[in-house]
This record gives sequence, structure tokens and C-alpha cells, in this order.
Amino acid sequence: MANETRIDKDVLIRAIYSNTDASEQEARAIVNTAALPPVAGEAVAGAIDARGQEALTGAETETLVALVERGPLSDGDVPSKSGRDSLVARGLAARVLVSGQDGYQAATYAGRDAYQARFGAAETTEAATANRVMTRTLCNARKDAQ
Repeated sequence: MANETRIDKDVLIRAIYSNTDASEQEARAIVNTAALPPVAGEAVAGAIDARGQEALTGAETETLVALVERGPLSDGDVPSKSGRDSLVARGLAARVLVSGQDGYQAATYAGRDAYQARFGAAETTEAATANRVMTRTLCNARKDAQ
């Protein structure tokens, strides 16, 4: 029990609904039904995930999160150019036109599916985003408790 971190569920619920489009009621349902994942380190390039696919690196994950949650993004707004290039090569992102202008990227359907699988095997992007925010909140709480 020495490594146990206690987190107020209400704090976690507020973190979810204030950082996502989820309502407070949806956030409560997510927290009450979530199987909280253990804190894990960054994926290593070339590592194989549980689905038998190459795991996303930190740069790829950060870029995929940005593309799914805020995309399409211009070249200057992408968190990692190498992450973007790798996602495009893997078919998880694509270069797109926005209002006739090139220089933008967006997540593909495969990218959306990878995002949902990465953040709690969620069936919707909203639930995956809520799981991501909840996991980040838990990780921060664990770090603060140490």
C-alpha cells in the first residue's frame, strides 16, 4: 500500500469535463466504469504493441493527439515534423488541402482508430480523449505524490 496514490474522483471528473467535450454526467460515467491503466513509459520505436502493430513513439503519439483533437493542422502547428512524417508513412495521417491551401495535415480514419485504441480501446473519439485526460491526471497525481 506504500505506492498507493489516492485521487479524489470529483477532481478527476472535473479534469475530464473541463478538458473535453464530455458533460459532467458523461465524465462521471467514464470515471466510474474505467479500468485505470498503469503508468507506462514512452513507447520505444520498433516496439510491438498488444495488437501486433508497431507501437507509436512519443513524437507520433503527441502529433496524433494534436491531429485528432485539433486537426487539420498547418505545418507550423504540428508538434513534431518527424512524428507527422512517420504517421503519414504509416497511413495514420495525410497531407490535405484546407480552403485551397496546401501545407495541412489531418488524421485518417486509421489514425482515429489508432488514437481510440491507444487511449483506452474506446469506441468513440470523445471517450478516448476523456481516457487520455484521465490517465494524464492520474500520472501527474502519482508524480506529485512521490
